[in-house]
Amino acid sequence: MPSFLGLVLVAYAFKYALMAQMNQGSIPSLFTVVSFYIAVVFYIKFNEVISCSKILGIAIMVPAVVLLSLDEKVVDESSEHT
Repeated sequence: MPSFLGLVLVAYAFKYALMAQMNQGSIPSLFTVVSFYIAVVFYIKFNEVISCSKILGIAIMVPAVVLLSLDEKVVDESSEHT
């Protein structure tokens, strides 16, 4: 049941991002950034060791997410309704 609820919430996130004319790549990017927050919280709260491979993955992932979220949405003028 929690997986189904998560899927429904993701669908709503895409729906409202489309209504706000946001870049659709920003929604999966937000879910990707969650792994960064989890690594930091587990390091602080549970003293988990963050391996070099995790640090490298986070170092590659964060700039990629930033670049995806900064991409502008291209509007085709011929498809606009008057």
